[in-house]
Amino acid sequence: MTGNVVTALLMGMVVTMVIQSSSATTVMVVGFVNAGIMTLKQSVGVILGANIGTTITAQILRLSGGEGSGNLFMDLLKPKNLAYIIVLVGVIIMMIAKNAVPAISRISSPVSVFCSSACRSWRCGCTAG
Repeated sequence: MTGNVVTALLMGMVVTMVIQSSSATTVMVVGFVNAGIMTLKQSVGVILGANIGTTITAQILRLSGGEGSGNLFMDLLKPKNLAYIIVLVGVIIMMIAKNAVPAISRISSPVSVFCSSACRSWRCGCTAG
């Protein structure tokens, strides 16, 4: 089935589209070559087909999810919306950390005890916390 480069390419595309993973297709092909089931010449066509199959699958998904596709999760992952989500997560983390600082400062960690006794310079205090 993979004797011809064109059929090997098509086989790689079909297998990749069915299992939705070019990496899995490539790993299988490498295993087949290692076991002696396929030759290196046959495997090149299948691996190229796997990469082309992944690209075609991605393009099909891209074309089917146009503007206003109705999928809220996919709309939130777009760069214009993702930046706001990352900023919101950062603000929440800073708020939690701000409330946790008094509790953390009451705990004497070994690092702060070491730095306060070992060196009295301002650099050590800044790096230790």
